[in-house]
Amino acid sequence: MDTPANELSFRALRDRDEVKDLLAVRQASAAHDRLDPLSTCEHVADFDELTRLTDDERLIVVTAHDQIVGDICLSQWRESDGTNVYLHNLHLDPRARSPQRWQAMLDYAEQCLRQQAGGAVDQAVFASNASATETDQAKFLQDNGYQVVWTMIEMELTNFDVAPPVLVPGDIVVGAPRPDEYRAIWQMNEEVYAGTWGYIAPDHDESDFVASHLAQPELCLVARQREKIVGFILCQQKDDVAVIGEFSVAKDMQGRGIGRILLTRVIGLLGQRGAHRIRLHTDADNQARARGLYERIGFQPIKLYYRFRKPMSRNV
Repeated sequence: MDTPANELSFRALRDRDEVKDLLAVRQASAAHDRLDPLSTCEHVADFDELTRLTDDERLIVVTAHDQIVGDICLSQWRESDGTNVYLHNLHLDPRARSPQRWQAMLDYAEQCLRQQAGGAVDQAVFASNASATETDQAKFLQDNGYQVVWTMIEMELTNFDVAPPVLVPGDIVVGAPRPDEYRAIWQMNEEVYAGTWGYIAPDHDESDFVASHLAQPELCLVARQREKIVGFILCQQKDDVAVIGEFSVAKDMQGRGIGRILLTRVIGLLGQRGAHRIRLHTDADNQARARGLYERIGFQPIKLYYRFRKPMSRNV
């Protein structure tokens, strides 16, 4: 596919009839970059999801000779430390890839995001993502001054024959979460993440959290100390694949084996319910010691996921 950079055009997705063409590009890109359909970190949009984006100004279609060859997705948010993040994710048909075409797309994405930021660039950063198998994107971003500021690792457990947990401390009770505890779980989860890299203070109540992480409460566990939530593990399962979405122990209760108890018990629970593999992701650098616990239980690393950033003021 011959697509010189100066023949690329940028516009909105016109209608549903173009969705199938964009979907074909996304699928070709995902296959080339070896994206994992079971991943908790990367995602390949389906037809219905792309259809919902037809009226979204944050989706920019890239064409050559009026043929869709890629797209740009834009988003923006403000983190609790005052950083304004302007994210772009670029998708380009593998048959149309070249450094010049990547550059044309990046230049256009940065131009759009700079317009969104206006003159407030001192605390603004460009951002993008790439996994360890998306080598084209990762190299290109680094060549353009982007640096890896955080790395996630996705892990998987397929051997459910894990060592039994230590005995539960006498004042700790482990069981399924009750609806009247959902808000406390949400609040504890926010307290755990507050101050960590990329934290965004919530501007809403717990309803979104409950919908996304407690949709299957029968697959979740909490640890209580005299009816106070001191730890939790929240899971969901589809077919034979389960995902651990959130897993935390209160800071003042760590080191007592509560995390291992919750993790091993939920592995047994998921196994009884037909799961053949469990996925999760965590900080690759093991700063919170979670990765070490997962590895001791038997989780194996699958892939690294990089978060890239570049100060917007660098291009002023």
